[in-house]
Amino acid sequence: MCLRYYLYIVCILLIRDVAVQITDDDPNTNTISSFSTIPSSHYAPETSMTYPISSSESRLPITIEILRVYVPPGIGNAVKLVWGREYDDDVGLNATYGVHYAKDGQDLTVPKITTTNRSAVIEDLEFCTKYNFAVSLANEHKINSNNIRSVVTYMDHTAPPKNFQVDFEPREPPCLLIRWSASCANIGQAIGYVISAFDHDSTRYRMVTLPASNRADLLYHFQAYYGAKFDIKVSTNFPGSKAAEAVTYKVPNFLQPYKVRVTSNPEAGAFMIYWQEPYLPYFIDRLYYEVYVYRGYNISEDYEKFYVTRPVLIYKGNESLYTFSVGSVSYDGEYRSLFTDPIAADLYGEVRQINVP
Repeated sequence: MCLRYYLYIVCILLIRDVAVQITDDDPNTNTISSFSTIPSSHYAPETSMTYPISSSESRLPITIEILRVYVPPGIGNAVKLVWGREYDDDVGLNATYGVHYAKDGQDLTVPKITTTNRSAVIEDLEFCTKYNFAVSLANEHKINSNNIRSVVTYMDHTAPPKNFQVDFEPREPPCLLIRWSASCANIGQAIGYVISAFDHDSTRYRMVTLPASNRADLLYHFQAYYGAKFDIKVSTNFPGSKAAEAVTYKVPNFLQPYKVRVTSNPEAGAFMIYWQEPYLPYFIDRLYYEVYVYRGYNISEDYEKFYVTRPVLIYKGNESLYTFSVGSVSYDGEYRSLFTDPIAADLYGEVRQINVP
């Protein structure tokens, strides 16, 4: 009886709850499992958790922020950059920087300048051109697209103006309306202009100097006189500047029509002649127009003459080539203008002016 009781006690001790801890051999992973004894004598895990040991990550590129980017005064084709940076522990104070720049749309991968300074002046760029800029650590050459800055260089103050035009403005006294545009809309420092006009009658030059302006489109009313002929040029007042190509303009005579144009309609065999009306002074009430039509180019032969009160005439003839000239007459017949230079035109659209000595 005592032996049975003793064996019973031993069995109870053997089947007590046992906790088993198993450690994985992987040095980067710790696994802990717990087991409990159940009446059926089967062992089942309660939880299993894995904790990866993180390895050191590679350092991200240093961010170099451009604080200022601008065109220095007086140097239209240079750009100055000033930048800062965010320091990592392993970046020293004597870092070398790479300055990346290129025209808009071109590659910025390779730096064109290296420096230990935190600013740089980039010279000899193209005028009136958009450039992109970035800064990197010279040993990495990595740039952040969010830190790319852009700037447009200024105009070349020696470049000739663009869109140079001369037109007649009918008034008393007569004027020439001179228009032009700056060589670049990004002007920068204000610039003045000089208008030069050579008078064919007096064989002298007239010079007009205009004050400095930041405007991109400019105009000037140049006082003239009836029948004058000028060679006109315009340039900036900067030393060594180049002038726009000269425009030769002949001022209409008193009461003379101007800007005569001829168009043709081949299907109808017709021509349309039209012109601008002259300035009418207070002492002349009304005008009518005389239009002379010549066959071919010969203006010494017979002609047809038409009278109109409006600045347009539609003419239909049997020939394919005609020459036209227009003049004006006051209603009382006291004033009569000179005729315009003859204009020859054919039905196929070819038009040319005939110079009369």
